[in-house]
Amino acid sequence: MSTDRLETDANDDDADLARLGYRHELKRTLGSFSTFAISFGTISVLAGVFTAFGLGYAFAGPPVFWVWLVVFAFQLCVALVFAELAGYFPLAGSTYQWAKQIATPGWGWAAGWLYITALFAGQASLGSAIQQVLTSVSAGFEFFGNQVPGIFDANFAKNSLILGVIMYVLTTLMNVFGVKVLTRIANAIVLLEFAGLIMAVIVMLLHITNSPAVLMNSLGVGAGHSWGLFGALLIGAFLPLFTFFGFDNAASMAEETEEPRKRGPRGLLRAYIASGILGAVLLFVSMLAIPKLTDPNVAGLGLSYVVNAVTGSVASKILLVDVAIALFGAAAAGQALLTRLMFGMARDNQLPFASALSRVSPRTGVPVAATLVAGVVPVLIMLIGLGNTKLFQAVVSIALILVYLAYLCVTVPTLRKRLKGWPAIETAPSGSVNLGKWGLPLNVIAVVWGATMAVNLGWPRAEFFGDAWYQQYVACFMIPTVAVVGLAYYWLRVRGKQHVLTEHSAAPAPVPANEP
Repeated sequence: MSTDRLETDANDDDADLARLGYRHELKRTLGSFSTFAISFGTISVLAGVFTAFGLGYAFAGPPVFWVWLVVFAFQLCVALVFAELAGYFPLAGSTYQWAKQIATPGWGWAAGWLYITALFAGQASLGSAIQQVLTSVSAGFEFFGNQVPGIFDANFAKNSLILGVIMYVLTTLMNVFGVKVLTRIANAIVLLEFAGLIMAVIVMLLHITNSPAVLMNSLGVGAGHSWGLFGALLIGAFLPLFTFFGFDNAASMAEETEEPRKRGPRGLLRAYIASGILGAVLLFVSMLAIPKLTDPNVAGLGLSYVVNAVTGSVASKILLVDVAIALFGAAAAGQALLTRLMFGMARDNQLPFASALSRVSPRTGVPVAATLVAGVVPVLIMLIGLGNTKLFQAVVSIALILVYLAYLCVTVPTLRKRLKGWPAIETAPSGSVNLGKWGLPLNVIAVVWGATMAVNLGWPRAEFFGDAWYQQYVACFMIPTVAVVGLAYYWLRVRGKQHVLTEHSAAPAPVPANEP
């Protein structure tokens, strides 16, 4: 792929896409705020902090605030590498397209396969998350049994499935009706999420009981770990790690964005940076407001318990409703990301039923079949929980590892390309993010960080995965399984057959020899 400078105007986006080999089919309607909102909504910092706060606090105590800052800083290196790639290759499919364009179709397949698998499992986990939040708002959402916080049993799985089906029916309708409908709702949800974040921060500030010195109080959490406090902090890092992904969604919708080489990368970075800063502020004030640091309910029930303890149930329920709305927005945005990823791979003939999955509705400008699959598969994964709750938890637990492996499939070949001199500064697309001389060191950090966190997330730990050996080594079993299945399909059905389907190609179809 040539890296010649591409001078593009706002009215020349389709011609720019044609230079990359594709015919424009999706509708360009996204502006600057919408590209920001779609990534910010996918990250969903309010939902991430509220639902995972107990996990981080249980294992790392108040110093989880510092862990958040460390993870934010290192993951920013990944975001910067992605932003630069988004400027060079403004194509639907983000990680898949970047790996393919910067390296080979094989690298693209690996990135796409791992990311699709991860997003399916991650979307399924949102059904469990919204069940946990809504049943805390009202017992009316408990259709089976009585929810015990932190306990995933058969009744929890049944409730999750019902609420998950309702949620994905609604998000599928939002996505099928077109990107205008999706972004209008996403924009509104983001504004509500901002309001919820502001409300949560104000509530905490009005009920400060601890000094900032509390952030250095580990509460002795490292005593039970073989690596001491450092080992505890590594698990505490799961809180920000569970939050800081999906920020590439702004770039994944590049073919629906006006001036995508400029707005896609900037929307990605703005969403990531805003999420990191707002999440840090919320964590900071929350630590200052916890009435009793050693209260086991802080770790067991999370931030909703803290809000309820300092203000009462009304404010807590209002915030939980906002968290549920944010989770719904994350599900809708995540489904959009999955749809564009499948569309991007299918039009290159890299998925089963490629023609159907890549077909775009001329009325709504949406790949309808891909959207339906993106809504149905997470529900099917949730069905696993009905028969085997531990298996469902295992499937969901490896989703984030797969995300980091998919990201490595982008950052590793990009680093290899940089070592060969890519990109020349003078070839940077006009208006895009250009890392310049910082590109190489940032890329090195992104690779080392990604590999380290993939190992950290999958490391066998009794305190996180469970006491049984097969629970602790679940990642060691399931990650190779996903890799082998993907490799087998690639080798048997994809390798050597990758090409842009004729109906999606910018090049005119060849004229048969027997025609004039």
